[in-house]
Amino acid sequence: MVKIQEGDTLSKIFIRFGIATKDIHEIMTSDPASRRLAALQPGQTLKLRVNREQQLAGLTLDIEPGSALYISRIEEGFQVEHKLQPLEKQLAFGKGAIQNSLFSAGKRAGLDHNILAQMVDIFGWNIDFALDLQPNDTFRVLYEEKCLEGERIQTGHVLAAEIINDGKKYQAVRYTDKGGRTGYFSPEGYGMHQAFLRNPVNFARISSHFGLRNHPILHKMRQHKGVDYSAPQGTPVQATADGKVIFVGARGGYGRVVELQHGPRYTTLYAHLSRFPKGLRMGHDVKQGQVIGFVGQTGLATSSHLHYEFKIDGIHRNPLTVALPKRNPINDANKHHFLAHAKQMLRLLDIHEHKINVAQSQYPSHD
Repeated sequence: MVKIQEGDTLSKIFIRFGIATKDIHEIMTSDPASRRLAALQPGQTLKLRVNREQQLAGLTLDIEPGSALYISRIEEGFQVEHKLQPLEKQLAFGKGAIQNSLFSAGKRAGLDHNILAQMVDIFGWNIDFALDLQPNDTFRVLYEEKCLEGERIQTGHVLAAEIINDGKKYQAVRYTDKGGRTGYFSPEGYGMHQAFLRNPVNFARISSHFGLRNHPILHKMRQHKGVDYSAPQGTPVQATADGKVIFVGARGGYGRVVELQHGPRYTTLYAHLSRFPKGLRMGHDVKQGQVIGFVGQTGLATSSHLHYEFKIDGIHRNPLTVALPKRNPINDANKHHFLAHAKQMLRLLDIHEHKINVAQSQYPSHD
């Protein structure tokens, strides 16, 4: 059995094992499925069978879990079969208490990166996972596992999840409506993904809050109309909502600035940038999460940071506390079905937690 390494090709592998390479062209052209052999991926496994003449008698390529390519020598040349073995889906559950980060707590609970990344994406509009988490915050999550012959191969979608942050409970349920659209919603049917991200820079430290402060360069008490995020030079800055670029360029003490318009009432401003993405222009439409600049120290800035402002109807608001508009809720046509589905998913959360609690009481840990 061969474990495919970076840069491996079928001919290189044949040569490495002393197998005649003259059949490779015939194998590659015998069936469209055999083209998989022309794009071997690191981590795949290849099983080779050789005859007495050191010619290939057959091979098996494990493409991915549940998918394999079988090639056998026959009188007319080579026979190619691409076999699929469906992965079985089952429910899995995890819970834990957060001490330092969701990722470390999730790892202790046996959750993989896929599930934890989904949870950050689901709850990231409500919780800043770098700044808001408190000791002993808790989480529960119900998710899919994909298994092959009883062995877990990979994890799938989060189906329902809960985080209690600083005493406040956030719950989310995955739901696909009658039109085939899928998203995550609160138990009441509101989309978890708000129209605005809370922060424009991931995992940055707040160095200056909204409100009155002593300006570090002018040494005067002035109203600080935004929030400053301390981050290394070059850290990507993302648009906090879909919008249109209404200014990009230099603006006095703000240094390099991008300003976005989000519908008729909302604008956001991103200042002290070191540079802009190539091609960003006034009038361009941008998507939520799109990189619109990079943290810098331009204008009246004493250190590398992002200055971020949020305005409603032209009035500055505190980006950390302003009530952010939500995306549209579940429509009336799907509401009844959704509420029943959400109730069932949250009940399954409780049932799985109860099973774990019972098991732990019967077989207590001696760590």
